[in-house]
Amino acid sequence: MTADVRGAGASFPTARRGASVDTVWPLLLIVLVAPLALPYGLILSIGGGPVRLAFPAYVLGCAALVLAWRKENYPAFVLAVFAFAPFLRRVADYRSGFLLTNPILVAPYIALLPTLPSLLRQVMGHGRGSVWPFQIMLACFVYAGFLTAFQSPSASNMFEATRWLLPLAFGTYFIGQSSEIDVVRRQVIRAILIILPILVFYGIYQYVVAPAWEVDWMLNIGSISRAFGNPEPFKIRVYSMMNSPYSVALWAAMGIILLSGEGLLGLVEAGAALSLLALTLVRTAWGGLAIGLLVLFIRGAPSRKLLLVLGAGVFGIIGMALLESQLVPNDVTALVISRFETLSRLDSDYSANDRESVYDTFFSQLSDSPSGKGFGVTLSTASIAEKRNAGALDSGFLEVYLTFGVVVGTAYFVSLAAMIAEAFRASRQLRGQLAGFFAAVCCSVVVLPLGPGQSGEVGVLAWCAFGILVATAYARRGKAAP
Repeated sequence: MTADVRGAGASFPTARRGASVDTVWPLLLIVLVAPLALPYGLILSIGGGPVRLAFPAYVLGCAALVLAWRKENYPAFVLAVFAFAPFLRRVADYRSGFLLTNPILVAPYIALLPTLPSLLRQVMGHGRGSVWPFQIMLACFVYAGFLTAFQSPSASNMFEATRWLLPLAFGTYFIGQSSEIDVVRRQVIRAILIILPILVFYGIYQYVVAPAWEVDWMLNIGSISRAFGNPEPFKIRVYSMMNSPYSVALWAAMGIILLSGEGLLGLVEAGAALSLLALTLVRTAWGGLAIGLLVLFIRGAPSRKLLLVLGAGVFGIIGMALLESQLVPNDVTALVISRFETLSRLDSDYSANDRESVYDTFFSQLSDSPSGKGFGVTLSTASIAEKRNAGALDSGFLEVYLTFGVVVGTAYFVSLAAMIAEAFRASRQLRGQLAGFFAAVCCSVVVLPLGPGQSGEVGVLAWCAFGILVATAYARRGKAAP
């Protein structure tokens, strides 16, 4: 079996247990489409009620099947569930009535349960590499769990704990698979090559058409606001098949970074994903992408740098041609340009002004509870902010301190910094190879002041990039040892 860690055009193992190269893509397509196609068909035929209840068990069964059948496809399956489950939730609600707490949204985290043993092995010192950062981070989660249990023990708040814990466990899963990480990494890239175009095409459709089930969902959750735009064609802030514009924007940004060096197909998809990123109007993700691409250019191999320069030039020319040809509606162009202009005129930016009230709410709550409030603080802060006519807390940095408190929150950031340092050392060891994974990690970190980067659906992709990069370095280090 060959193994190569080079960037674009690298020679990766493409099959196991006798499977031919031609069967890899069809098998992967089945793994990725199953979480969406079968439940969607059942929703249309028998309604959303039974599917909502059965979907978590279905996903767990599929995860167990993939792990037993071809475990190199398991991470790709997880990414597909996170990308598609929110869409199934909205269609099911449209068919059978809205549920604020929906079992379908629990399913992606159910799919991550098999990764918990990997986290435990890492914490107990039975894994590879550093141990203490994972121990400290897990201790932070346990501390916040106790706070939640004693101060606000609701099901939704306890569920928030899984949104922090399980994405981290997903990252350690890759470290445990370092002996076969080349195969796993290749399948993850292939999965992104399949998932990202689906998010792009549906996001554009969502923006142009404003489907009935999307409008119904927006009305039910009461988010006809700056977060989602207006429920009309060409006025929605695109969230595609995911939960929010922020989530899909960060997935698009990290997807662009990861695919930008994966040959011609990856470059084309990265260019197409720029349209999705633009329609989310999430400037935080725009900044994260800019920093990620800068890191990729600095750390990447010379061939990747050349590809980035050529890609920027080609897509810049295409973008200018589209604007000149007026194929893009004028309203769309004006809206995107206005969002860019606010970056240099923050005094006229309503969301920046809105955040001042959010930060006032945060500091008042932190002064009342310097030891932390536990998981689910975004919900409690949102209710207080609503009374003050302010927006919800949308800073990952502030959310950490409000969740864990001043002392434990600082410990969380110390452990996170140690893990980023580990990723940096892995990137240096690989000498520019897989620089896109380190750039994706950097993208997820630099957005922290204005949004979450390591929890929930965004955290799943961020920890995936971290785990693959570190595991590949461990694998190469082991093979280089005498």
